[in-house]
Amino acid sequence: MEQKLELNIKKNNKNTKRRPDVISVILSFILAVLLAVMGYAAGAQIGIFRSDIITESIDRTGYSEKVYNQILADSVELGKPMMIPEEVFQDVFDLEKVSRDIKAVYNSRIANTYTAADTEVIRQRLKDNINKYAKEQDIEMGEEQNAAVDEFVSLIEQRYSSGIDIFYISYYVSFRNMYQKYFGILIAVIAVLSVLDIVITLKRHKRKYRGLRYITYASLAAAIMTGAAPAFLYIQGKYRSLNIKPDYFYSMIVDVADRSLSVFMYVALFFVIVSAILIAATVVLRKKYSAGHYKNSASLNV
Repeated sequence: MEQKLELNIKKNNKNTKRRPDVISVILSFILAVLLAVMGYAAGAQIGIFRSDIITESIDRTGYSEKVYNQILADSVELGKPMMIPEEVFQDVFDLEKVSRDIKAVYNSRIANTYTAADTEVIRQRLKDNINKYAKEQDIEMGEEQNAAVDEFVSLIEQRYSSGIDIFYISYYVSFRNMYQKYFGILIAVIAVLSVLDIVITLKRHKRKYRGLRYITYASLAAAIMTGAAPAFLYIQGKYRSLNIKPDYFYSMIVDVADRSLSVFMYVALFFVIVSAILIAATVVLRKKYSAGHYKNSASLNV
């Protein structure tokens, strides 16, 4: 009779062990969502909304050189109706200045203190070249001609200013500034809720390794949620076939997108590493508990 009772108790204990803790499962799911949101928030901060990601892509894709060539080509085209030859524009624009001005204008927009590029040097060089060309060709420069030259030079200055300003950058800056405003609050709230969730989960279990299991499940789920979609987009690469003009803007945008998606995958890898550490901790705690349990059982039997 006593043996049957003992067997029934063991069976009940086995069933209890196998039965999942519903509240812990819910807490694990909530923690997974919180960690995934934190992962996306951190990934966006480190990736797409990092202040220097655009300037890095500018250097990586040769953006400045292509803008320089485009400005020069457009200027030559604008000069054709006035019979201004291509050689007049030689040495008017400087590649290093173009690169500096692109980054300076971008950084001023990021800082919400938009500063237009200084075009005085360009204005003076172009006027000097036009006057030199007119002199060589024995073209008389009267008041009307000088006014036309001034108007043309102003047009080239405007073209230069619009050329070095990155397309749609104002929209990006608006989104970035709004994100930066709430990023700190979002991370703080998620961190507090996550810690609270972890504490409650661990307190629900006398054997802490069981609580760690649910936290590990949450971490692994967060890794999948954070990394799966970016990895799919990166591998599929549909955004790389978008028809974006001009080509140099397309190259820069694709580079930014590639590196931003990569950041999310690194965040997912971080969650995987955390999960591996939690699994190791769970195994160690379980072994310690088992060793202590068998030791206590042995002493009782003695």
